[in-house]
Amino acid sequence: MRVGTKRRTGLEWAWLAILLLLCAGLAPYLKAQNPRGTLRGVVQDSSGARIPGAKVTVESAGLSTERQVEASERGEFRADGLLPGEYRVRVEAADFQVAEARVVVQVSSGRDITVVLIEHDMDLALGLVDFVTCMFEGRILVEEPPERIRGNARVQEVYLGKPRHA
Repeated sequence: MRVGTKRRTGLEWAWLAILLLLCAGLAPYLKAQNPRGTLRGVVQDSSGARIPGAKVTVESAGLSTERQVEASERGEFRADGLLPGEYRVRVEAADFQVAEARVVVQVSSGRDITVVLIEHDMDLALGLVDFVTCMFEGRILVEEPPERIRGNARVQEVYLGKPRHA
């Protein structure tokens, strides 16, 4: 006679088999959480046309790390493996003004953004909007309707380098 062992019945073996099958079936859904996030985006102009080849710089606000990616031929970009936190996104393309934004990336998630680059043709750009916020060195310079921006001496000085004479 064996001490400490118990012979399993057919019903116990059946329950054990069901439990093992259930665990095996759920395994794909029980993945470990990814400690990093993803930033995806589209670069387009003010008409909605995609801008391929734009240079996208993703800079961590707290970690002093930087990642550069390039927009695809469809104007799409993706930066994977980002630690959670706040990032500064800077997008540059020829013949367009530089665009910047602050974005928060979270654990195990993707963040989708659309970046609109404004052409250097200010008459075109001002004709597309109802209200303009002009920034200079990271601060708001002026917030006004487009017709007031056109004649604003400070805006002309900052963006053109000197006041424009009519």
